[in-house]
Amino acid sequence: MSTSSRIAERSSGRAGTDRRVALALLLVRHGAELVVVGGTARWLRGGPQAPRDLDLAVAEADLPALVDALAHLGVEVSAERLRRSGVVALRTAWGPVDVFVGAVPPAVPLTVDGCTLAVARD
Repeated sequence: MSTSSRIAERSSGRAGTDRRVALALLLVRHGAELVVVGGTARWLRGGPQAPRDLDLAVAEADLPALVDALAHLGVEVSAERLRRSGVVALRTAWGPVDVFVGAVPPAVPLTVDGCTLAVARD
């Protein structure tokens, strides 16, 4: 069984009910290119501890699409602020989100509710 199949098997039951995962799915559906990292990625890979927030890694070139997706969800932030800061903590209706701009880690695809999320391997 492939790594992505094991992840999907372990996380399918809980992913659909988590607000952090719901937010990541909405961002991707609105065109954002991102990788779920940190606690949410560990949890999706079968870790025991539910995440406190959503951590996202985004390449600098993909910032405009992320900013547009966030705007669709009522979160106003500029690509320039994200680029300049490198790490930005945002508040959303789904909870806190930390955006890390720069190198995007290796990821495996995880399909949840018909949408594919890129989830960091480690």
